[in-house]
Amino acid sequence: MEGVPVRSATQLRAAASLAVAIGIAACGGGGASTGAGAGEDGTPVAPASSADPGDGGASAHDGASSDVPPGADSGADGAAPAKGPPASALPVSFSRPDVGAPLTQAELDAATDKLIALLTDTHYFDVVDQRIHGWPQTQPGFWYGTWWSGVTITKQAGKVTYTHSADGADNNGLRTAPYLEGACYAHLLWGKPLTAQLVRRMARGYSSWALSMKRSAGDTATTMLSRAIYPASVASAEGGRNLFIDYGLDRPGIDNPATEYVHLATNPTFGDVWIKNKRSKDDMGHIFRSMAQIEPCVARLDPAGQADVAQMKALYTSWSLAVEAGGWSIATLDKSATVYTPPLTETLAHYELIANVECPGALMMRLLGHGDPGSLSCGSGVSNAEILLGSQMNNSVKQILRTHHEAAVNMALLTKQSAPALALLQGLAARVDSDGAAAASASPPANVNPNDIVALLLHAANTGVPLTSQEVRWLHGRLASAWTSYRAPANATTYAVFDAATPDGTYAFDPGGSGMSFSDIGLLLGSCASPFRNPTARPILDCARLLAAFP
Repeated sequence: MEGVPVRSATQLRAAASLAVAIGIAACGGGGASTGAGAGEDGTPVAPASSADPGDGGASAHDGASSDVPPGADSGADGAAPAKGPPASALPVSFSRPDVGAPLTQAELDAATDKLIALLTDTHYFDVVDQRIHGWPQTQPGFWYGTWWSGVTITKQAGKVTYTHSADGADNNGLRTAPYLEGACYAHLLWGKPLTAQLVRRMARGYSSWALSMKRSAGDTATTMLSRAIYPASVASAEGGRNLFIDYGLDRPGIDNPATEYVHLATNPTFGDVWIKNKRSKDDMGHIFRSMAQIEPCVARLDPAGQADVAQMKALYTSWSLAVEAGGWSIATLDKSATVYTPPLTETLAHYELIANVECPGALMMRLLGHGDPGSLSCGSGVSNAEILLGSQMNNSVKQILRTHHEAAVNMALLTKQSAPALALLQGLAARVDSDGAAAASASPPANVNPNDIVALLLHAANTGVPLTSQEVRWLHGRLASAWTSYRAPANATTYAVFDAATPDGTYAFDPGGSGMSFSDIGLLLGSCASPFRNPTARPILDCARLLAAFP
C-alpha cells in the first residue's frame, strides 16, 4: 500500500491484517449541499405525543414539562441555579513537560478578552439557540434540537424559513456535540437559563435519533439510531421567533450509497416520519465524548432536564449493548423497515478489532454499557497499524480514530477506570504531539486539517492532557484569527437573521470565519469548566477574568 492514501475503514482493516502478518500489531498498541424548493404546506402537523415506554426506560416528556418555561433553570431542588465551575474530577495524575516559554499574564488576558469579545459580538449562544432545531417546544409533541447540514436560510416579509435539502444531513452528531459541550461549559460557568435549555434540547436531540427508529408502539427490536429524522414541516415560535422549518424535500429525499430514506408511518413518538438509515460510526466518538463531558451539568438542571439527560443515557446504553451483542456491528432498518446489519463491505457500520485498530470505539460502548472494559485492552488507543499507515490515511479516517479515542478516554475517566484511562491519556497526548506539530508546520500535510487539530487540542485539554506553552500559543493564534474573521462587519447580519432590522434575503446557516470552526468556539470554555481538566495544566485562559465577564 506504499504511497496509496488510506481513505476508508476497509483499507484500515487491510492495514491491520498486514500489520498482523508482519508481526508488529499482535502486541496491541499502546454535508450536504443546500437546496431550496416548495416544501409541504405551512400548516403545522404535530407528531404523535406518546412515547415508547420501552425506549430507555424513561418518559419521553411529551408535554410533561409544559409547566416549565423554556429556559427555566431553577436547580435540582428548586433553588437558584449554581454558578461557577465544578472542581476537577480527573481521577488520575498525568503531566507533560513544557515546551516553549511560559505564557505571561498579559498574553492570557489578551486571549481571554478576545474570547469574551467573540462570544459577545457574534451573540454566540443566541445564534446556537436559533440554529439548533428539530421539533419546537411551542408545538405539541416531543421537542428537540440538533445542528444540521444542508439547510438554506431565507427571510421574506420578516418570516424566516429553514429549508432542508433533498440529500439531507448524515452526521449531525459530529456537528451537535461541540455545541452541547460548549453550552454545558457555559452553564457551569454562568448558570444562565438559555444554556440550561440548550443542554436539554440537544440531549433530547440525541434521544430523537433512537426514538425515531421504532416502527410501532409494540416494536421490540433492538435499539437503533437514525442518521436524521424528518417529521412534518412545522412553524416554530421558540424564543419568540417567527420560523418555519421546511422538511418537505426530505419526505422522502434522495438516497445515496451510504444511506436511504425510510418511511415509518406509525412511529410512537413522532407519528408519520421519514428517517435516514444506516447510522455510521463517523460521529459516534463525538456523541460519546460529549455525553461524558456534560455529566456535571446534570445536577444544575431542573428535574425535567435531569430526566431528559437520563433518557438520553439510557437509550445510548441500550444501543451500546446492542452493538456489542452484534459483534460490534451497527444494525439498522432497510428500505422496507426490516431490521438488518449491513454487510462487512459497508465498513462504517462495523468496528474493526483486528490488531486493536478501532478498539477505543468498542471500549467507549463497553464502558457506557457495563462500566468496565471487560476483555477489551486498547493500550494507548493508537494501534500499530495506525502508526504504520498514519501518513496515508485521509483526514476523515484520522478524525474517526481521534474522536473515538477522545470518547474512550472520557468514558474511562467517567467510570473511574484509572489504568485504561491513564494509558489512553498518554496515547491522546501522543496524538497531540504528532498532529499538533503537523498542523503548526509551515505547510501542514493534506491529511491534517488545522481546524480539526484545534478541536483535538481543546478536547485533549478538556480531558486531562496538559498542553505545552507552545501549543497554547498556537491556539491563541487560531483564536486571534477567529476573533478577527467572525467579527468582520460583513458577518453581522448572519448573527441577526431574526432581527427586524435585518433585510429579507438568503443567509448562511453556518457562520463563516477562519482560525477554528464556529462550533468549537465554546470548547475554549472547557479549559475553565470541563470536569476532567487537569489541575496542574498550564492555563489557556484567565478563568477568573472569564467567569466575571458574564455575571
